[in-house]
Amino acid sequence: MKIKHIWNIFFIVVCMMMSCNDPVADKYQKILQAHPTILSQTLPDHYLNLFQQKARGKIKLMTSLEHIGRDTVCNFLYDREYYIALYTLSRSYDFSLQNSLRESFGESSVESGTPFYDNDINSVGIRHRIYVDDSDYVKPSNIFISFAGARFSKGEKNDTIADYFFECKNLSIKYGVNGHQEVFVEAKGYKPLEIMFLKKEKKMFLIFITTKKDSMSFHHAIGISLFK
Repeated sequence: MKIKHIWNIFFIVVCMMMSCNDPVADKYQKILQAHPTILSQTLPDHYLNLFQQKARGKIKLMTSLEHIGRDTVCNFLYDREYYIALYTLSRSYDFSLQNSLRESFGESSVESGTPFYDNDINSVGIRHRIYVDDSDYVKPSNIFISFAGARFSKGEKNDTIADYFFECKNLSIKYGVNGHQEVFVEAKGYKPLEIMFLKKEKKMFLIFITTKKDSMSFHHAIGISLFK
């Protein structure tokens, strides 16, 4: 599906510095200006093809974000109840998720001075950020994910899919133990969140699913039924 309309071009970055004259702040301001985000209505065919055929009639594209160096980020509403954010983490990924995903538990905070694209779903109080990267080739061999929240459960984990559910406070994803954050998620309070890593056609996708309603009505494995 082609772009129907471009609404706005804006620059968003998390860059918390003590001084406006800080040379590091200037560096990230230049990165910000060089990496505009375009708000559009783009739905790539390979995103649509991830959904089960029976689910496609119930999904509505809300908005898409076009980032230099990153594939399109799409925000959907499913069955008028669930919000879905769909990312491409890697365009070429040959590793087993069973072996490469490393989970840990603990509080995280957004990294100062790290430039992020912002994807804010205000209506449900969850905010996603993804690292600004102008590289066309990201192929992490390991993925480190840190959960902070409550009621953690793992739905499924194998070579091609990893599915988690928890009451999210925050979440951090890195490609190295001491590397920068690739993705950071934070919620206002504790919000129900399903996270899926999906490897398909040698691409790595990241999917966030949450609900308009309370956590008691959240079907914890909704992602498995939509994408597997």
